This record gives sequence, structure tokens and C-alpha cells, in this order.
Amino acid sequence: MYPGGIGVVTQSAWQATFGYYSIDPAFDEMKEDEGKKFDPAKDAPGFSVNAFFYLLSFMPIMLVAIAVAAVSVLKINLPPPVQSLWGWRFLAVGVLTFIPLFFLFLQSMAGFPLEDKVQANLDQQFKEKLRDAKSNEIKIKKVEIEEAVELASRGLARTRARSFVILLHLVATVGALMAFWLERRGPNRPLPRFEMLW
Repeated sequence: MYPGGIGVVTQSAWQATFGYYSIDPAFDEMKEDEGKKFDPAKDAPGFSVNAFFYLLSFMPIMLVAIAVAAVSVLKINLPPPVQSLWGWRFLAVGVLTFIPLFFLFLQSMAGFPLEDKVQANLDQQFKEKLRDAKSNEIKIKKVEIEEAVELASRGLARTRARSFVILLHLVATVGALMAFWLERRGPNRPLPRFEMLW
């Protein structure tokens, strides 16, 4: 939640996974003054399956990618069984790095737990007003507008860090697949190039 661009309630990837959040002390005090202090039992966003599988897959795959890069640069002699599969290393890294990217994409599409919790709280808050509006189209629309204004005031936003992480995952996946393709083309062929003539 970034009302006015100030991060008052936020989640890191670890927090999103296990249902925790960070709250700005000034905002917490404001809520306490209003009698609406955050209640961890009621307001906690909850566990995220997609974020859990993202982190679970990210850590070992990152170590594999670093190991492949290190062995390639340092020219370490590998045992014969590993050497027979070594030509497929970049393809393996490309496929493996796609796995956490897939879970991150799913999480972004499904929404993060904190966003869902804010929306659920607002739905609960306006539930009675919607019930009172019954089938009156104008009254229903007024309640929906009021709820939308309330939601906008919360300033729900996703940070640039998340976008940067997605970009880095894409670079890792595409880079590994391109390295595999270049290696398969053979060392004697010139590198691909792009030319523009006018």
C-alpha cells in the first residue's frame, strides 16, 4: 500500500510467501488513533503457494546457474560422465531458469496476498451497503464508485523491484538459450549480427 507514494504496508518475496508484512510505524499509529489498528490475526495476508514454489525453485536453480558459469569460465576438468552431458548445460540452465519465472508470472497474474486481503476487507466493508442497495441500479453504482474510491486511496502498487526481477529472470533464460544456440552453431561460424542500411 503506497498512498501518496509512501510505502505504509509492504511485503517482500519472503513475506508474501509466508503471510507476513511490514507496516510503517507512523501509519500504524494513525490507524491506532482511528481505532483501526492492524490486527495480525485478522489482517494477515496469508500463505502464497505460487511465491512458495518460486522461492523453492529459485534457490537451487540459482546455484546451478552460478556453478555452470564458474566451471565454464575457470575451465575445470570434469569427470567423463559429466563431460558427455556438458554440451547441454546452457539448454538445461535455460529450461531451469524458466521454472521460477513461470511461478513469478503466475503470482503476478493471480495477485499478491496483501492485495487480495485489502480487496477482501473492502468487499466486507461494503457488503452491507450493496445489500441495502438491492436491485436499484443507481444505488449499486454509487456503492461501487465509493468502493473504487476507497480502493484507490489505499494506493495498491507493485514496486519496480518486482519488474526488475522479472526482467533479470527473462535475461537469464533467454541468455542461456542463446548461449546454447551459439555453441551448437559451432565456433568457426561468425557471430550473428544485425545490420540496417538506408
